[in-house]
Amino acid sequence: MIQTFFSAYLVLRDVDKTLACLTKGVQWVGTGKSELVCGLDQVGQALREELAQTPDPYRIEYGRIEETAVSDTCAAVLLTASVWPPTAAAGGETAGSEGQTATGTGGAIWIRVSAVCVREEGGGWRIASIHASTPDDRQDEGEYFPAAPLSYSDLSRNVGAKSLDILGKSIPGGMMGGYLEPGFPLYYVNNYMLDYLGFTYDEFVDATGGLVTNCMHPEDRERADAQVKKQFAAGLPYEIRYRMLKKDGSYIWVNDVGKKALSEDGREICISVIRDISAEVEARERLEKQAARYDHLFQSVLTGIVQYSLTGCGVAFKNANQEAIRIFGYTPDEFWTKQDWDLPSLIAEEDRARVLAEIGRLRRPGDINPFEYRMIRKDGSLCWIIGRAEVILDLDGELVIQSVFMDINERKMVEQRSERLAEQVEASNEILHLALEHTTTCEFYYDPTGGVCTVPERTCKIYDCRSVYRDMPGSFAREQVEDQFHPAFYEMYERIHRGEHTATCEFKGKNGNFWCRQTLSVIRRGEGGAPRQVVGIVENITRQKEMELALLEARSRDGLTGLYNKETGVRMVRDYLAGRAAGENGVMLLLDMDDFESINQKEGNVFADAVLQEVADLLLAEAGQEHIPIRLGGDEFMLFVKKCDRRRAGTIGPRIAGLVQGILANAGQDMQISVSIGMCSTEVVGGL
Repeated sequence: MIQTFFSAYLVLRDVDKTLACLTKGVQWVGTGKSELVCGLDQVGQALREELAQTPDPYRIEYGRIEETAVSDTCAAVLLTASVWPPTAAAGGETAGSEGQTATGTGGAIWIRVSAVCVREEGGGWRIASIHASTPDDRQDEGEYFPAAPLSYSDLSRNVGAKSLDILGKSIPGGMMGGYLEPGFPLYYVNNYMLDYLGFTYDEFVDATGGLVTNCMHPEDRERADAQVKKQFAAGLPYEIRYRMLKKDGSYIWVNDVGKKALSEDGREICISVIRDISAEVEARERLEKQAARYDHLFQSVLTGIVQYSLTGCGVAFKNANQEAIRIFGYTPDEFWTKQDWDLPSLIAEEDRARVLAEIGRLRRPGDINPFEYRMIRKDGSLCWIIGRAEVILDLDGELVIQSVFMDINERKMVEQRSERLAEQVEASNEILHLALEHTTTCEFYYDPTGGVCTVPERTCKIYDCRSVYRDMPGSFAREQVEDQFHPAFYEMYERIHRGEHTATCEFKGKNGNFWCRQTLSVIRRGEGGAPRQVVGIVENITRQKEMELALLEARSRDGLTGLYNKETGVRMVRDYLAGRAAGENGVMLLLDMDDFESINQKEGNVFADAVLQEVADLLLAEAGQEHIPIRLGGDEFMLFVKKCDRRRAGTIGPRIAGLVQGILANAGQDMQISVSIGMCSTEVVGGL
């Protein structure tokens, strides 16, 4: 990469190829006292200025080239070379002030180059920092090649510093040093650390009193100090974690890795690399909280969970949550103290043989057995449980049976009562079915506890629907109810769940062919008043709705022209403007027949009405199904055009005016009709 760079720069004298070898944030030290360019923009400008003055190529011969890999993505390069300027490259010599060649090598300039290269995301290498030097200090200002002379050791230190600088940019933190004296007086802090904390150097010194200890959280200082002293006493570097102060008064968690060294004046110091680990600490704290939360859930869920192994007919419990212990009828101390657990004695006699056989089939990891049986509790009472047992390998690698179960004793008691009630409900349903059989009214049944709707065969045939809908009311609404009626449909079911005895909703069918009125009535409630069974009545009100819509349509139209009347039309325009999409515009055209009163007086009302009807027909044709034509009254009309801008409206208005003028063009009468049209748009122009 370095040779490619010098070939493009010195030999080809090609700016673009030279820049292609550099990173965006490249740093290039020039030979003059103030030449330092940073970034491709400054480098490009400097190169173009130089090549404008000296466009001819140089000649270069490489001497020693050494490469040191700092990391997988960073390498340092040291090289020496002889460079012949254009005059020397062509056979001449470049003389010094004493009439000698610049370096005593026959016109060549001997240079040392140090560079730091980095690997970018695409895998290619580019130069991030470059510094060229020559023993000659008589180079002119403005030249970026070569610079002041350096010894090889100086060059190595320079490359190391550059490499450290690049690495520092990738670390969320920086470096800091302190004297190994009380309070750790500040010895060194780099700019990356200061920038990361938000301080300037002076602000950091003021905030800490010049003591490294004071940048630590007060609760962490004693612990950190003790750990550092312990490691240094053993002759080892240290690695500690603590909270570090930022300028805004907040603290970040950092990882501090340091070792002992000596300062220039021989005092013991500690130099450390500090990395922000706040995200790691937060992640660990989240994991700890999650573990605590999961343990809380394990103990607080309303299902019993036990892990156990079988020992012949005995049981050895390895884990059990509080709900499981409660179902067994023990206190936690009693449960864990008891050692002589006998499996058959935990199962009711009526279920014992079946359950023991099922448990006997649980042998390999992944074997599962669902169960429902009566457990014998500590006091000898029976408790119905339902659950699932599975063979698993626990975290210790031990083969255990994990059983998750629920106490359903109360539910079983309720089921027995429900069986009796179900017989009564079935009889009631039959009576209702007989009553509705010879009408267009139909019934269905809704279970609020499971969200399930059951539809009788007769209702299915009439309304072409399924016999069962789960996830009510959503599943039925998506299939059978027009979207605009969904809110009212959902509200009807919510009212039942809120405790109302009846609720009604009218909606249009999905295919648009029918209207329904649906009424829900609670016929059975559970404990606490929650609805347990609901009957629904469906009425076909299509004819009624058609009559209502026809009446509404008649009331909304102008009797003479068939256009919308003023009240209806203005309301429709307002509704459109309130619900239009962002950026959607409309245009309103106001039409006033010119001198129409004279036509009315001269030709009579019948002729004038016919003219108004012709104008209305023109507006209806122009409006189509989408736009809103309105008769405001007398000879005044309005046409509101949706999704229209001013430019398009500028063609619609003149076209309508021309059509109006042509109404009597072929009537053979010495009479002209014209209309004045005003337009306004919702379109915003010029910020107004």
